[in-house]
Amino acid sequence: MCIRDRFQRLTRVYDVVQGVHGGDTVLVALEYGPPEADELNLVAEPVLQHLLDQGAHVSVVSTRPEGQAVAAGLLSDIVTSEEQYTGQYALLPSRAGDAAGVSQLLIDAGAHPGLIVVLTAQPGPLRWWVEQTRALYGDALPVVAGISAALEPVASPYLDASARQLEGAINGLNGAAAYEALRGSAGQGTQRLNALAVGHAAIVGLMILGAVFHALSNLRGREK
Repeated sequence: MCIRDRFQRLTRVYDVVQGVHGGDTVLVALEYGPPEADELNLVAEPVLQHLLDQGAHVSVVSTRPEGQAVAAGLLSDIVTSEEQYTGQYALLPSRAGDAAGVSQLLIDAGAHPGLIVVLTAQPGPLRWWVEQTRALYGDALPVVAGISAALEPVASPYLDASARQLEGAINGLNGAAAYEALRGSAGQGTQRLNALAVGHAAIVGLMILGAVFHALSNLRGREK
């Protein structure tokens, strides 16, 4: 997928979240656990903060019990830094059962949410939420996703213009940093990306120095 397509899909997530009004209910499906949190927390944080800034009431759900623990820690960090968010989110009980569990979570949510955000690194939960939302609401309820970089090929068919089962998606660390840039606020994603860039530059520099020393050593050997 080209960079332009990635950016267009990311900006669609931004535009959808930007269109959320104060008091709107947004259902956030946090479908990952601690092993995936290192990458996906970076994706989830700017989206959650954007939703809270818009005044949305965020209801966090999951088919994974450990997903609620990850969500609690992530939201606690956000709310601690911004006390005005207190009371704007709720952690609903998890419900196992794959697609059937997702269907029940949609029913349990009660009032029609204005948006669904799926955060996952696995193809199963992404498919369940897209398909079950479509089955229950048709195309009346927008769905966006924050996914790991590795899941991008799986998400592409849902993002295709002819399907538009997903309105947009943020992919991995690069997507998280780009979303922060759209918001004009450098966060953890930007900091991590910058650190990686510095690390890569250092590695390249060391490789070049190593090649130079190796060449000089060979040259001295031939002179002897």
